[in-house]
Amino acid sequence: MFFFVCGGNVVFFEDKNIKFEKIATSYSNLDHWISAIHDLNPERLPDRTIYTSPTITVNEKCKIQITSSPTFYRENSKPIREDNIQFVIESLGNKSFGNYLELVGRVHDFLNFTVIKSVEIKSFEGLIDQGSVSIPTKILFHTYITEKMHKLEIKSRSLFLYSEIADRLEYYLNNWFRLYTENKVIMDLYFGVIYNTQLYLSSNFLMLFTALEVYHAAFLNKNSSKAKQKASFFRSYNDVIDKSNLSKNYKEEFKKWAKHRGRLVAKEKIEEIYQQFHDILPLLSTKIGEKNDFIDKIVHYRNKLTHGSETLIMTEDNDLFWQYKNLQLILQLCILSRLGFDNEKIKKIYYLDKITRSQKSSS
Repeated sequence: MFFFVCGGNVVFFEDKNIKFEKIATSYSNLDHWISAIHDLNPERLPDRTIYTSPTITVNEKCKIQITSSPTFYRENSKPIREDNIQFVIESLGNKSFGNYLELVGRVHDFLNFTVIKSVEIKSFEGLIDQGSVSIPTKILFHTYITEKMHKLEIKSRSLFLYSEIADRLEYYLNNWFRLYTENKVIMDLYFGVIYNTQLYLSSNFLMLFTALEVYHAAFLNKNSSKAKQKASFFRSYNDVIDKSNLSKNYKEEFKKWAKHRGRLVAKEKIEEIYQQFHDILPLLSTKIGEKNDFIDKIVHYRNKLTHGSETLIMTEDNDLFWQYKNLQLILQLCILSRLGFDNEKIKKIYYLDKITRSQKSSS
């Protein structure tokens, strides 16, 4: 059950009984990320000027347009402009409120991935489809997502500005939505850590470690030469076993064992993910250190936490925080890679290209 304010009256609707033409949401902390006057296209109306972005289509799921109707006022004799940025979403699906909540959530996640400050939904408005009539509504609903979030802190206020990706926003958003289709678990685990600030430290660590293992299975394992070699090596035993005089049950048990042993273990998966960003990670985190030591350490923590045979001592517990942040950083790089950013573009996001040039010039 949700609350809809129609014509000043509060009306209760069940999700299944209502369809929306469009939903418009506004968000906090976007002032530095996008400027209506500088980044959007002006459209002069009789009483005001509004600003809009081109409409983009996302994976045949929805159409999205960014709009702005700026307001001006003075505060202590200083002129203030509020852009009132809104993301207008038109579903290409069943147009139910549940459908729109999912689409709005994807956009909300994208903004919280991009902007370093916490991005919250400020307002939620919609057009109810009533046949020949469209009814403007304000939507009131409760969300557990607050301004408190577990985000990575970097030197800039965002990974990239709207102006830097405007001409490729459709490409990036299509890739963003596709991530949820290809493997929603990765995104759920990543944002589960960001949005749920009451989780235990060990939960944050294990969720991100799991997300990286799922990422490897979804996107790297198929083309992993090491995975192919290992699988082939253990499959070769099957021929030997088939020709042996062992019982049928023993043969089946051995084949199950060989199949399991033919898969990459957690350490090998993390090594392959690390290798993707081996020239980036040591520059981004002073807590990573030498590659092998870092991987041994996080696998050691993972095994301790999952096997339950030992408890972490206090010094390990303190280090666990930094290692969970390292995992969060690695997963952030993985997501950027899936969006379409290669390593050179990623270096520019974190200003590593300038650091590298500075180091070369000083040497």
